[in-house]
Amino acid sequence: METREKTSGDYHREHDRLHGAHHSNCLFLRTPPVREISDTFTNEGSLITKIVFNESHQGYDGKVHGGLISAITDSVMVRCLMGHGILSYTAELKMRYKLPVEINKETIFVTTILSSGRDRLYSLETKIYQDNEIKITGKSRFYRYNAKA
Repeated sequence: METREKTSGDYHREHDRLHGAHHSNCLFLRTPPVREISDTFTNEGSLITKIVFNESHQGYDGKVHGGLISAITDSVMVRCLMGHGILSYTAELKMRYKLPVEINKETIFVTTILSSGRDRLYSLETKIYQDNEIKITGKSRFYRYNAKA
C-alpha cells in the first residue's frame, strides 16, 4: 500500500480537527489581540503566518510591543504542532530581538519543527520577517501530552 506525501491541506485539516477538539477556548480566540491573522502550511509542514500590526499593538511609538510578539510566537508554534497532529504545551520559549517590528507593515512568522525526541519534547523555531529581513527569532521546546484526539 502506497503512502502519499502530506500536503498543506492535510496539515490544515489536522490543525482544525485538534483545535476544535482541544483548543476552542483559547484566550486568543475569546479576545484576540490581533484580529486578522493569515495562516498557511507549506507542503513541507512549516507554518507561514502573516499579520499587519496597528497602533493598538504598540509598545514604543511605531513599534510592536515585544510581549505581544512573544505571545503570538508561542501561539503559532502550538498551531504548527497541531498541524502535525501534536497536542503540546510550552516547556521553554526563548526570544532574540534583533530589530524592532514596526506597525502598519506586513509581518511574516515562519515556524518550523526542528526536531522531536523520544522524550516527547519538540524543538521549534520561528523567524519573524519584515521587508525580507529577520527581525526576531524565537526558539522553543514543547512537551507533547496525550489526550484523546
